[in-house]
Amino acid sequence: MFKRLMLIGLLIVSAVVIFETNAHAGSIAGFSFKCCSEVEGLIDLRGVPNPDTKPTVVIVGASFLAIEVLCLNPAGHIVPGVPGQLKIATGNQVDKGDIVSRGRALVPVTLPFAETDATCVNSNWIPNSAVVTDMLVTIQWFRCQGGDLTDNDPCFDDTTPTIGTTPVDSVTAECILDPVLRNPDGTVVHGQVMDCVEVN
Repeated sequence: MFKRLMLIGLLIVSAVVIFETNAHAGSIAGFSFKCCSEVEGLIDLRGVPNPDTKPTVVIVGASFLAIEVLCLNPAGHIVPGVPGQLKIATGNQVDKGDIVSRGRALVPVTLPFAETDATCVNSNWIPNSAVVTDMLVTIQWFRCQGGDLTDNDPCFDDTTPTIGTTPVDSVTAECILDPVLRNPDGTVVHGQVMDCVEVN
């Protein structure tokens, strides 16, 4: 009986230790993306350490699976064009301005795409008409390892990230915008929220 109580006691202590470890582990708690002339994201991080002493960075890579862009044909009618740039990656270091409460940060990221690379029959694309309607996005959160605490940019060496090899957390999702809201002149309505679903 005593051995059984000891075993149950050890299991309870182990469960508490596991719970405590997970409670303090960093995680990507959520994210959202809005369109249009660029994709704007907001990444919700939990378990964020002090940015001054333990800097971290969010790296976002996206494959734009579908982009709509509109052109004016010689008769003045709006017709679809062929979009340009289809892949992009960006990073943003977590700073004090991103902290919204203890251990929580909302980190903005921007995924620009080259609307001007759109191919139209007569090169007459409609500015502000491009919109990403389907993208595969990977969000990774890393600890920075560049230099020491006096380093002005501990997360990047020029444009190269100086980060650990294993992310604190990562998420992959597919984000879709359907329907696309447009103005009568073909320009896209900005601020539309994409519907994102995590994928394995």
